[in-house]
Amino acid sequence: MCLCLDCGLCSGETTEILPSSLPWPALSRCVMLSRIFPGFGNVMKTVPSGNLSGFSSVLFLLVSSGFGCNYAPTLRRDVTIYLQTISYEKALLCPRLLELVERHIGLNIGSKLLCAKGFWRSLCTYNQTFCWSTDMFASALPLLVLTVVPLLPLVRSNDNGLALTPPMGWMAWERFRCDVDCNDDPVNCISEKLFRDMADRLSEDGWKELGYEYVIIDDCWMNRTRDHEGKLQPDANRFPSGIAHLADYVHNRGLKLGIYADMGSFTCMGFPGTPLHRIPLDAKTFADWGVDYLKFDGCNSNALQQFLGYPWMSQALNSTGRPIVYSCSWPVYVGSLPPEVNYTLLGEICHLWRNYYDIQDSWDSVQFIFDWFFNNQDYIQPAAGPGRWNDPDMLIIGNFGLSLDQAILQNKAAIAINQDALGIQGRRLLKEKSQIEVYWRPLVDSASTVVFLSRRSDMPYKYHTSLSKLGYGNGTYQVFDVFSQSQLQPLSSTQPFTVSINPSGVVMWHLTPTNRKAVFHRLHRLHRHRDKTRSHTVL
Repeated sequence: MCLCLDCGLCSGETTEILPSSLPWPALSRCVMLSRIFPGFGNVMKTVPSGNLSGFSSVLFLLVSSGFGCNYAPTLRRDVTIYLQTISYEKALLCPRLLELVERHIGLNIGSKLLCAKGFWRSLCTYNQTFCWSTDMFASALPLLVLTVVPLLPLVRSNDNGLALTPPMGWMAWERFRCDVDCNDDPVNCISEKLFRDMADRLSEDGWKELGYEYVIIDDCWMNRTRDHEGKLQPDANRFPSGIAHLADYVHNRGLKLGIYADMGSFTCMGFPGTPLHRIPLDAKTFADWGVDYLKFDGCNSNALQQFLGYPWMSQALNSTGRPIVYSCSWPVYVGSLPPEVNYTLLGEICHLWRNYYDIQDSWDSVQFIFDWFFNNQDYIQPAAGPGRWNDPDMLIIGNFGLSLDQAILQNKAAIAINQDALGIQGRRLLKEKSQIEVYWRPLVDSASTVVFLSRRSDMPYKYHTSLSKLGYGNGTYQVFDVFSQSQLQPLSSTQPFTVSINPSGVVMWHLTPTNRKAVFHRLHRLHRHRDKTRSHTVL
């Protein structure tokens, strides 16, 4: 018996149900969860009759699974109100439950997966039975087994040496979307021919040598149904040789193959999804095909499915024994920022994650996304590092919407900065009234990068400053202009300089101190800020 959750766990089973009317103000049916967990949505179905043990199981799930961690005061208040109205429940359950809620909910435990893990341990043992002998919680046991047993081993499940620098490659979506009409549009349709052609371009046109190693299939590659064994299968007309053969083709060119799946009932474009019970099978299928990278989307799924499914897929991929980079879209579906998103947890599950909305092929879209990233840098910047990256979506160079000044193309120096082994994400330092912005990133060997960005639309702007005003320590710095590919005159930290920036353009400098100790003060300040921020984003 399990709770009636709209997540595929209860298919074909007897389910526990909730009372049709709850004594909390303005709460009934699914409103309960939307009150306690904003944005939770229609996760739990209820019917107009039920019993108290069903509610106890729901309460047990909410408290012990960690969903309540961000809403402890509300949860305690509402639990108290409810239990005070029911003497039977109060006598048996209220004292100890509220004691545990008070003690454990909201407890930050760093790298542990569930913030209420201590509560789990106090209620269950490793042979999957409860220490408490009450029948009140018995109906939660199957959900406990499904939740705790798969998830607890997932701590640091992505700590496998992959994606130590941000993955580079080519993805189909932005340019080719979901074009499946290979009869009228054979050149642009989603097919094995398209991905073979792109593998040839990466291997023959110099991209592979620059680090672009992944050829990634996005949505719309699948058949509309699974095969007789329940496995995902590609559209036979558009991928007649199969994904394994395509993977071999890509691998033979020294490249790696990525693929797309979605944890909902259907993908974003309506193809078969990967619901919870399909996760182990689909992970094994991808590994058997020779896939090297998985983008796991979240369309047509709810918050509970995501809470269970994203960690479970991480474990399933690692269990295959094949090294597969795991890109998850979890944050964008649950609000993108703390407290809804636990970025410390994400870094232990996924190699990279989509934080925000899809990028479009325009400068406005690019600005919209990086505005969000840098407006919220105190929350998300500390989460990034080797093996765990914020993902602002794909580069859109080579399409239609950007000028040359707004594209990176094959600039080796810019790519080297992006792939720097230190792995510290850049930050915005200044946002001037003149519509000039300054960004900074530390690099290995005490080097750093400064980017001057113009949001102006009129004329080139001459920006006056000095390195000391940007936080650099005393000393002299070698300066290399990344986009003009020119070595500039050395600059002392106090020496004023002027940089000319084109409208909607950027100037990027690579700086190296002649005395490497000179830059340490800024690095030290950044790490102190990084540690402080990390401590309050563990939720």
